[in-house]
Amino acid sequence: MAFRRTPVVAALLVGLLLVSVAASRWGSPTPPLTESLQGPDRLVSNEYAMSHPEDASAVASRIWLVTSGSLFVRNGVGYSGAATRGTVDARSTQTNSAALRAVTRQMEPADVALNMRMRLLSLVPGDGDIDSGWDGFHTFVRYRSVAEFYLVSAAARDGFITIRRKRPGGESNGGHYVALTSARFPWQLNRWYQLQVRTMDTPQGVRLMVFVDGRQVLDVTDTGFDREPPIRGGGRIGIRGDNAEFEIADVGTVPCTEIAASACGQ
Repeated sequence: MAFRRTPVVAALLVGLLLVSVAASRWGSPTPPLTESLQGPDRLVSNEYAMSHPEDASAVASRIWLVTSGSLFVRNGVGYSGAATRGTVDARSTQTNSAALRAVTRQMEPADVALNMRMRLLSLVPGDGDIDSGWDGFHTFVRYRSVAEFYLVSAAARDGFITIRRKRPGGESNGGHYVALTSARFPWQLNRWYQLQVRTMDTPQGVRLMVFVDGRQVLDVTDTGFDREPPIRGGGRIGIRGDNAEFEIADVGTVPCTEIAASACGQ
C-alpha cells in the first residue's frame, strides 16, 4: 500500500524535523555530562590540538575543546598546570594556562545545573605585572562563541563572586561584558569548594543562580540589562582561568527547572 501524506501527517513530519534541527543545534537529547577527570597523570588537551587538528602528535579530548592554554589530569583531578605564558607545543612544554579557556564539545539544554568541585591553588601577577580584579577561576554557561556566553567568576582576586553576560560587539575578543550581579565571598586558597551554577529560561528572562557548598550566593534574572536580550536556549559549559593555577573534579550537569528545583541536585 502506498503511503499517502495527509495534511496532518505532513504537519507532524515538519514538526519532527524542526525538533530534530533544534536538538542537533542545542544538544537537548544528549545525556547529562559526567566528567570525573580521574586516572593517570596526563595532558587532556591544549590549544595546540585546536589549531593543529591534522597533527598526529596533537592530544585531543572527546569531551573538552581547549581554545587557550592547557588542561591536565594530576593526582586524579583536573589541573590547569602552572599559570605560565608562552607558545604551546603538542605536549604543553609551556602551558600558556595564564589564559586557560576550555569548553565542552557537548551542547547542553537551556535548563541545566552545572556541578563541580574546584580549588584555587595560586594567583600570579597579570601581564605586565598588572593585576586584574577578576583574575581567578571562572565557569562558562550557555557558551555560544568567544563573544557570547554567561561567565561566573567564582574565585576572583577582588573577593567577589560575579555573574556577567558577554554579547558580540566590542573590543574584548569581539564582544563586551555586562555585570549582572555580584556578592562578596571569602574564598581561600588551597581549599576545595562545591560549586553549582543553575541556568533556566523563564518568561521574564534567564535566571542564573550560584551555590557554594550548598549555600545560595547569587540569584539574578537577566531580563535584558543594557538594552540587550538575555541569552536564551542552550550552549556549552566550560572553565576559565586568568592568571590562576587551579584544580577541578566531578564536573557534571543535571536537568534543572524552576518548577522542579529538587532535580537540580541541591
